[in-house]
Amino acid sequence: MRPIELGPNQFPRFYRGGPRIAAFRGLPSSAQNLPEDWIASTTHAHGEEHGPSRLHDGTPLADAMAAAPEAFFEPEHLACFGPQPELLIKLLDAGERLPVHVHPDAVFARAHLGSEHGKAEAWIILEAEPGAAV
Repeated sequence: MRPIELGPNQFPRFYRGGPRIAAFRGLPSSAQNLPEDWIASTTHAHGEEHGPSRLHDGTPLADAMAAAPEAFFEPEHLACFGPQPELLIKLLDAGERLPVHVHPDAVFARAHLGSEHGKAEAWIILEAEPGAAV
């Protein structure tokens, strides 16, 4: 299978940011409330409609994966998770300090959020202001 190009997938969030994402993509400067670009998503933002990535023809990425799972996943992954990548890849441009928040494990998510999935996180930092910290 050839790589699939997924276009921008930004949507308003409660915190500032976004212009660095536009610059990274070579697009005109974006609004100040678009600090996330969910570039490979088969999920929704919790409690919202926003989130899933779409192919250029409008097909949701999750539907494309479900229609041809062998093209996207190894047999071991399909046996364990089915045609669900268990992954969200996003660009993040936090234009302000983020509030304290939690990424629950699967046990907490099942008990309190009605979700089978917890959330682990890894970051690759491309650019930051001098003195920035995580």
